[in-house]
Amino acid sequence: MRIQKYYTSKEYTPDFRELADIKSIGAKDRVFHSVKSVLEDDPGVILDVGCGNGVIAKQFKRDNLVIGLEINRELANKAKVYFDVILCDAESSWPIKDGGVDVVYMGAFLEHVFDYDFILSESRRVLKTGGKLIILIPNGVNLKDRVIMLFGNQPEWYRIKGHIRFWTLPWLRKATEEHGFKELYAIGFPYPTKEWIHKIRILNPFFSFLERKFPGLCKLLIWKGEKI
Repeated sequence: MRIQKYYTSKEYTPDFRELADIKSIGAKDRVFHSVKSVLEDDPGVILDVGCGNGVIAKQFKRDNLVIGLEINRELANKAKVYFDVILCDAESSWPIKDGGVDVVYMGAFLEHVFDYDFILSESRRVLKTGGKLIILIPNGVNLKDRVIMLFGNQPEWYRIKGHIRFWTLPWLRKATEEHGFKELYAIGFPYPTKEWIHKIRILNPFFSFLERKFPGLCKLLIWKGEKI
């Protein structure tokens, strides 16, 4: 089955939860960091590539214009409740004018596509000079998966159907630099330890330090860059 056919089929049943329904601290951190990274530069026009049902991108709205790209019609119709959505395959030309966007956000998206070169090229095309690109991806070499692979087992991130692209922070840095982006920062989360430990608030500053200092050990990566 071609990847485009999979994501438009009934077999594709993603679990996009409302923020209030998310129990995992790591998942809530993902949403918090995403929203913070997108909104911290006071953007005007935000493009969410692979917006799903819109539960993340609706957090971006406020005084901004949010546009979504989504290949799955059912999800796109749900997202349209919150903002404008263009139904299209992101590995084909985006119907967005050159330099018309302040922020391109891709949350848990690049691990699902074959032609990431095209995706990054289109991101650069639609962004204004100085516009921001924000990428959230699973880290293929997080500490837990390094141990799992050491014993010859399948890493957790690759057990999810639809994950076809292996990403590490050095590889992401190389790919984005080649497409004309300058890194602003990279954060990892959550730091690889038991969930209950993250609930001890006094340890939060310690984990925040580790997530910024050693993002390559964390389960997820959020990378922010600027078009140059």
